[in-house]
Amino acid sequence: MMRALRYAAYGPIADVLRFEEQAVPQPRDDDVVVRTHYVGINPLDWKLVEGQYRRFARSRPPCGVGTEFSGEVLRVGAKVDAFREGDRIAAWLNPSFEPPRALAEEVAVPAAQCVRVPDSIALDIAAVVPVAGMSALQLIELVEAQPGQRLLVHGAAGGVGTFVVGMLRDRGATVVATGSARSQEYLRLLQPDAQVEYVTARSTWPGPFDAIIDCASTLDAAAFRDLLPHGGHVAVTLPSFPGVIFDPLLNPFRGVRRHTLRLEPKASQAAQVLAMIAEGRLRVHLTHVYPFAEAVEALAKSRSGQARGKLAVAIA
Repeated sequence: MMRALRYAAYGPIADVLRFEEQAVPQPRDDDVVVRTHYVGINPLDWKLVEGQYRRFARSRPPCGVGTEFSGEVLRVGAKVDAFREGDRIAAWLNPSFEPPRALAEEVAVPAAQCVRVPDSIALDIAAVVPVAGMSALQLIELVEAQPGQRLLVHGAAGGVGTFVVGMLRDRGATVVATGSARSQEYLRLLQPDAQVEYVTARSTWPGPFDAIIDCASTLDAAAFRDLLPHGGHVAVTLPSFPGVIFDPLLNPFRGVRRHTLRLEPKASQAAQVLAMIAEGRLRVHLTHVYPFAEAVEALAKSRSGQARGKLAVAIA
């Protein structure tokens, strides 16, 4: 038997989440079973528990929690030849197609959703890479960021924003990061070229910009026009209707082209982010690791909006 964090009904995380004993998972032909060491915490996790994406996700109760993790391979399916027992891996679960379940002592996951962790990277760091790291990489691709361009990263102190700032600096872009007054000290650790408190007048922000990555999804069309007077790309992390439907159709006719992240996890991109970390090109800001017994507190910290960088839960 093993312990897992689960919920039987949508609702507030403090009310519905419970630790349960479950049978250990057995691999299907294309699966690996992983002894979980660390689980990355993302806003997506508690939003799924609250039912915010119930129309689109497979995370319908009774269900587990958690979408990114790291650990060691325990067992492999009959058709798996890419991994073997003892391999150190990072992996992800896509709630659009499968139930989240990373916050458990063992997890069965398709081998295609796993990547090896370089020996130089600790497993706590590897656990927080798949969701936020791939999200950041795909946001940067959406705005077609180039060396020498000036980019605004709005809401840069969160998990995704932290990765975006580091990746843009690695590309040779000029980066301006926004955050709350409380976030300014943390933002300095990211070493953007400039940083601003988002409550200040936009006319004082050091633009104009070539592109905007809005990790808070709070800037409006007027802000885009002010900050991108010569046009450019905008990418946001959260969908808004009807824009998410019509933006791809209207963008060819716009000066400011708007994009919404629709994360498509790819093993090649997860491996790319891990390689950047191993080579010293990208720093991961893991700000707190909670014990498994305090997993609900970790989710509550994420939900509070006060978390800086990435949070993780230690399982084993």
